[in-house]
Amino acid sequence: MKTTALELEFPKDPIQPSTIQHGLDEARHPSNGSGEPGTLEFCYNYLDYQFQTPSGAIHARSYLDNIKRVTIHPRPEQMAEPLLEDIKAYLARRYRFVRVE
Repeated sequence: MKTTALELEFPKDPIQPSTIQHGLDEARHPSNGSGEPGTLEFCYNYLDYQFQTPSGAIHARSYLDNIKRVTIHPRPEQMAEPLLEDIKAYLARRYRFVRVE
């Protein structure tokens, strides 16, 4: 009996991010003097993507508490950037909802 490896073909991404960074921003209220840390005011846990294009870097961010969504943040002059569609396609393979702001 001859076995063969399963060969799958996956579509190639039209563009790759130049960087992906995981960030965590949080702030606490000052402690009440007891030595215990103050209460958490906010906590932003996110992934930042940066894509290099001829018109400069285009950034996208996804907050990990809502991992199905990602928002692309091009500058106004980058809204006509041809690679913006490729960035949307790259992120659409990974997220259910892709928004451009």
